[in-house]
Amino acid sequence: MPSRSQRREQILEAAGNAFLANGYSDVTMQDLAKKAQISRAALYTYFGSKQEVFSGVIEFFLTVIIRSSIDALERVGDNASVQGKLFAIFDLRQLIREVVNQA
Repeated sequence: MPSRSQRREQILEAAGNAFLANGYSDVTMQDLAKKAQISRAALYTYFGSKQEVFSGVIEFFLTVIIRSSIDALERVGDNASVQGKLFAIFDLRQLIREVVNQA
């Protein structure tokens, strides 16, 4: 059984996909619950409103982008040129863009 934080992350991933696919205004809390495979009541134990879910999704995506950027910079190493570091981050951004467009 997933921990509360793992379940919250699963909800945010599912919600992010729903918002990307349908837009904020066309997604309901019931849609989000269904996408996350939980009841609407369970969803409300994690988030009090759709706006709260959306804010959580934005925060979650930003955290993923920041962590991924740090990982990309660590892979190229401290001795990499500024250009090499920028290319590593831009390559990551392109990968993220492709994933988002597939959602």
